[in-house]
Amino acid sequence: MFIFSQRYSTIINLYLRFVVSTLVGFFLLVHSSFSKEMIRGGILTAVPFYSDQHQYNFNPYELRSGAHYARDFIYEPLWIFNPLNPESNFPRLATHYYWSENYQELTFKLRQKVKFSDGEPFDADDVVFTANMLKAHPELSQSIDWFDELTQTGNLLDVIKVNDLEVKFLFAKPDHLAHQRIGKMYILPEHIWKKMVHPHQFSNRKPVGTGPFTEVKNFNKNKFQLCRNTYYWEEGKPYIDCMQFPQIKNHEQAVTQAASGKIDWMNAVIADIDRNFVQKNQNNKFWFFPTGQTSIVLDTNTHPFDILEFRQAMSMAIDRDYLLKVSQLSISSSNVNQQSLGVFSNDKDNANLGKFDYLFQYNQKQAAQLLTQSGFIDSNGDGFRENPDGTRLAFYISISSERTDLVNVLIAVVEDLQDIGLNVRIQSATQTQWIESVALGKYPAYIQGFDEDIVDLSSIEHYVKTQQNSTKPISLVVVQNSLQPLYDLIEQYHGIKTPSEQSKILSKIQSLVSEQLPTINLFSNAKSYQYNDFYFEGWANQANPFIRPSVQMGYPERAIHVLNLSLKTRPRYRIER
Repeated sequence: MFIFSQRYSTIINLYLRFVVSTLVGFFLLVHSSFSKEMIRGGILTAVPFYSDQHQYNFNPYELRSGAHYARDFIYEPLWIFNPLNPESNFPRLATHYYWSENYQELTFKLRQKVKFSDGEPFDADDVVFTANMLKAHPELSQSIDWFDELTQTGNLLDVIKVNDLEVKFLFAKPDHLAHQRIGKMYILPEHIWKKMVHPHQFSNRKPVGTGPFTEVKNFNKNKFQLCRNTYYWEEGKPYIDCMQFPQIKNHEQAVTQAASGKIDWMNAVIADIDRNFVQKNQNNKFWFFPTGQTSIVLDTNTHPFDILEFRQAMSMAIDRDYLLKVSQLSISSSNVNQQSLGVFSNDKDNANLGKFDYLFQYNQKQAAQLLTQSGFIDSNGDGFRENPDGTRLAFYISISSERTDLVNVLIAVVEDLQDIGLNVRIQSATQTQWIESVALGKYPAYIQGFDEDIVDLSSIEHYVKTQQNSTKPISLVVVQNSLQPLYDLIEQYHGIKTPSEQSKILSKIQSLVSEQLPTINLFSNAKSYQYNDFYFEGWANQANPFIRPSVQMGYPERAIHVLNLSLKTRPRYRIER
């Protein structure tokens, strides 16, 4: 009896083990198959913009507030280029583009079966309408460059509807890079915007777009949500339900909330980021992705910045090694001449740059001598230099009050310039006022961190031109006649097809910028990006650098980023939030 019971028990145990292992295996198999499916749902909290309070504005061509949320999330461009991985671009409202043989006709083929968020179909009429609206309203921020018969500037002559899904752009001269500017145009629904007499004043409170998040919910001055577009063309996306935007006044408030895990996605410069961010929450992560330059931008049509020797003296007076110590930015290089334009960092053939190294090396004695030789002397003994004609010389360098990460840098720059007798002070404004004033050309000198757009010349043109024509606030005009050769080289580059010839022109541009100093480059830097991965997965990071992961306007890839995010587990989200 005992033996039988023991055998029976053994058989039962083996049978139970078999059943359990089979059930576990089946569960794991089922779980594995289901885990391949993205989990839909959740509200992602993001901070693309600092402001005193949210403005009820979703105009993608209004830069003071609306565009920060409307671009990329509500409205889409034709094409998203990927500077971090140029071989992996993202077609959006267009699926293909091709040039004519003479590079004066550019055709975009549009995506089929796309609808706006009100159910109306998207087609070529909307693209043609948007381009012509931008032509009629140059005060709107835009990427396309219409030809102006009066000034003989610009290049785009006309836009033509070929059929419902094909649009052709005609140019005055060859421009093999124009597709990158045209592709950035945010397309508006003609049936809504054709009613707007003054589109730049349209607050667009009930936006209708083709983007992944078009439904405005729970709007107030402190917080609002953009929720899923049920008509979005990319099947199954977005995975998350809504993006939530809390009102964040400044950098310090953003860091405080992010450190406690209340923000999923933002960009902020955080001193001692391991201690002040990562160690505050085990799911707080960051990545410093490559970007461009921090510079003092000068309007070289304005005295004294119209004098080359004055710009050269300013550059030599700055102790860049000290700037690296006081800056909160992640610095990749202090050799600004070597990478005076980050976009050229892959061009190794420019052997001429070495002769301009002295302009970026700290030498206050030589800077002071250069000013004296140019007639800038302290004629009244007050400690500050006067103009060559004896009149008072004083100027401001402007900064956005929200750029607390650059305050110490600018203080150090001003102190260095004062040490050589220049009467310079700091001028600040709120970010909204500062952006508007820069666009209107009201600041002869300002400090700015630039993000290089590796695949085109737009950032280069920003360096060598200045926004200072009040009759056309957003248009860029050449900085001064002495830099006309630089402008000519840029124009020449647009018409060149072969990589070898392009490289030669790039080297010439790089040398000329280093010599003429239309801006005073301070250092190369990376851009800080933070995320909390407790609820969501799919984040770009150093191990998965598929795009530049900034949530800020000016990074169209942010749409690709958010479309890649999904909940880790639904129960966790429901319980915790």
